Amino acid sequence: MTVRDRIFDLMKKQRITQRQMAKAIGISEQSISGWKLEGDKEIKSYMNFLPQIAEVLGVPVSVLVQDCDPEADPLDGLRFALYGDPAKDVTEEDLQDVKDFAAYVRQRRKEKK
Repeated sequence: MTVRDRIFDLMKKQRITQRQMAKAIGISEQSISGWKLEGDKEIKSYMNFLPQIAEVLGVPVSVLVQDCDPEADPLDGLRFALYGDPAKDVTEEDLQDVKDFAAYVRQRRKEKK
């Protein structure tokens, strides 16, 4: 199952419309409709919105970018997010950057409340 298919599958299961998703992540409904038309090998515009999409769907980004196989490497989702290729190595520096960014995002959310 592709990332796109997983997004639309979860939207369907949760009865989230394209209009609702578009409003929640701040893009046009036409953009979401366009995601269905994008080829698997083309640059996927929805990849820029994975964190917001995951939040709306109530799942971690890793659920969207990899199969939920208990044997799967938990860093595959991170590798995909960083490089678009799970085969690439994620360095300690990459991991620290991600942790720092996550801390920054959590802090901003706290400040908004």
